[in-house]
Amino acid sequence: MGKGKANSSASSEDKTREAKRRGLSSQTNKTENMAEAETIKTAVAWCFGYGSLVESYHNKAKYVEVNINYRRVWNAWNTKARATFLGLEKTIEKHAVNGVIYPIYSQKEIEELDLREQGYSRLAIPHEDVKVLNEGLNETMLNMKLDASMLLFTYVPNCDGNAPEAWFPILQSYVDLCANGFLRFRKDGQPRDASDPVRRFLDTTHKWSKYMLNDRVLARRPWVSEKNQFVIDDYLDDEDDVNDIPAALYPTDFSVRFFREIQEGLMTCGTDRKRYVSDNSICH
Repeated sequence: MGKGKANSSASSEDKTREAKRRGLSSQTNKTENMAEAETIKTAVAWCFGYGSLVESYHNKAKYVEVNINYRRVWNAWNTKARATFLGLEKTIEKHAVNGVIYPIYSQKEIEELDLREQGYSRLAIPHEDVKVLNEGLNETMLNMKLDASMLLFTYVPNCDGNAPEAWFPILQSYVDLCANGFLRFRKDGQPRDASDPVRRFLDTTHKWSKYMLNDRVLARRPWVSEKNQFVIDDYLDDEDDVNDIPAALYPTDFSVRFFREIQEGLMTCGTDRKRYVSDNSICH
């Protein structure tokens, strides 16, 4: 009797193990099938990002340089953040702008992008004006090809010419975000020359301003929250760069230096919540 029960128990355990094995195998197959489906998805368009989108989409994008009749400048006010972000400015001659292109898989996704990029208009980019410098950081992107039939576009501000000022400064945290994105495409041991993605980004960005605010988390001890702080600051301090980039001032120092301008903006805007964070036509 005792031996029969033991055999029955062992058989039951074997069945349990087999069921678990099949379950794990099924889950593995499901994961592999999902990964394969993701790999073979076909893009209908590609969007060019030249600022913070480089970091946001680095793992599903190709690093490129485009030559278009625009240049990257600090000209896009964001009234919610009350800061100046990067945009493109129309020019007569073509300029090189580095960044990333990432795939769009449906017309609906394009429409959602248009909605998200309110204040910007879509600009088509000819394929012949795009040079792919890095096909991607993973197998999925390496296997995706930029076909000539696919729409290629970016976004430009509807209202350009909004230069940085005390009320709309350039934020160090935003510069960090952009620089981190370009750092991901930098090869180990790569010289810090015109081919360096970060150096290229800083040198081909125009209209740097004295209105730079150091809004880093723990700005006086930035290494606590920004792991690449020393690397980024070294780039910004580089004496061989094209642009003389001013220092981003600590909030207290920024307020002291630009006190009159900030005071004028605050007196004009007041502290009504909607006017304070949203309407630059009133507050400027």
